Amino acid sequence: MRIESFNCGTQVASCYPEIEIFLNALWRLKLPVSEGYGKYPAHNPIFNAMMDMVGEELDWESQPHVVTKKPRVVTMKGDLAKTMLDDTRVFVEIEIGNEASVFRDIVKFDVASKMETYDFFIFVLPGPKAASKLGYAMSFDSFVRKREFFKRFISVPLIVVEIEPDYDVDLNSYNDGSPVGKNARWGMQQSRDFIEENCLQQPLGIIQ
Repeated sequence: MRIESFNCGTQVASCYPEIEIFLNALWRLKLPVSEGYGKYPAHNPIFNAMMDMVGEELDWESQPHVVTKKPRVVTMKGDLAKTMLDDTRVFVEIEIGNEASVFRDIVKFDVASKMETYDFFIFVLPGPKAASKLGYAMSFDSFVRKREFFKRFISVPLIVVEIEPDYDVDLNSYNDGSPVGKNARWGMQQSRDFIEENCLQQPLGIIQ
């Protein structure tokens, strides 16, 4: 899969095998689809939960605060974080939702850097095929096409990582043929519960 680098991002990432292991685990994931769940076939909440579960398997912190010291000036959170053995603090933002959220993610990176809470940053975006099934997300390709624009606002060491699953998993087949969570706004816990109750960790690629 493809990686785009800003401010020596790939050079920094290459120093940490934990990052390579994490990215390889993300790249093994399959795309969860549930026809009828929403306007587009991919099940965004379950895909988010899958990546959170991958982080948990590898001892990454879930939902880290951008500002770690209390009292917090802002309460914004990221998706995953991990402190390396040399105390380098890595912050991960996964954006498979609304394209408009990309700038909000870039702001998180900038705030974390200026507040000196994190040192290195990973931004995960779907590949074009996954993005078309998720519906509203900015694809990796779209981001790269706008690289010259975005780099004006990126001042941190960062890698942008494409996640493009090699095949889909039909969630409806584990739900008596019915859309999973139709007419409901699923969150992380509901999504994790569905995965665990149906023993989908291996079919979805969360574990090998």
